[in-house]
Amino acid sequence: MDLDLTCVASYLVLLDERHYGHAADRLNLTASALTKRIQRLERQVGAKLVQRDDMGGLVVTDAGRRFAVHAEPLLTHAEQARRAARAELERPQHRIVIGFPAGPHQYLKDMNLPAIGSAVCREYSETRLAYRQVRFSEITSCLVDQEVDMLLTTAAVRHPAVLSMPLAITARRVGLVGRRHKLADAGVLGLDEFVDLPLLYNSAVPEEWMSMFYLGDVRPRREARLVDIGADDLASVVRYSARGLSVSVGPEFYAHLAPPNVRPVALAGAPALVLHVACRRSERRGAVKAFVAALQRAPRQRLTAPPI
Repeated sequence: MDLDLTCVASYLVLLDERHYGHAADRLNLTASALTKRIQRLERQVGAKLVQRDDMGGLVVTDAGRRFAVHAEPLLTHAEQARRAARAELERPQHRIVIGFPAGPHQYLKDMNLPAIGSAVCREYSETRLAYRQVRFSEITSCLVDQEVDMLLTTAAVRHPAVLSMPLAITARRVGLVGRRHKLADAGVLGLDEFVDLPLLYNSAVPEEWMSMFYLGDVRPRREARLVDIGADDLASVVRYSARGLSVSVGPEFYAHLAPPNVRPVALAGAPALVLHVACRRSERRGAVKAFVAALQRAPRQRLTAPPI
């Protein structure tokens, strides 16, 4: 079935305005031209989507309502595909952007990333490296949308266009609690006690990554007391934790960076986080492949907080 996305977009504007004349003005069309677009869309779909009422407004049919539910994500996916194609054309072939979750990045040095990058650049002399903090909600889309070329993260990226490889680099998890929280001075907590606390999470973040930080790997999500927040970086998570009503989980190598109003507590028995490197399955550049291979060869290591 051929579907004209311009007609689809016009249909959504018509539903938003609920009036042919108003929608036509917004689209810089005549009402007659908009009517023809909608009629063309109805022929393409094979169903009547709207009907006019006596006042020039419209009545949306059952088919029209069902179509609208799927039309908006259809346009979103089409725009993402367009941006990805343009980004591929505009992306400098010798520039490699390495992404990591938004927050402090001392651990990149601890895992010898600068030295690995220098070695790759010596082998591929035209290669230039850049680093970019990735908002938590973009952990998956940053690769798909060509915003970064490689991603370092604490969970595999689940997307058919992305290839994720586990590394021999791990990190423990710690709890982050407000200074006035009853457990602020606990030092060490058992998982059975910590998992029952209200835990901060962001529902907009990919589940495979977010679950590591509400301990979804040690008990079912349905048993978790989740508090949905819009935090898209570590600093925001810490601010919410400082309020003392809910707690959060983070990698141990961030613990020493907690401000005075937040206390890290060790989580006894929590499985370690395993760092992953991810790239697009379609990646063909030798420098990216060499960088990934070097990370996979890196010796076993546990990232910890540096001594104070």
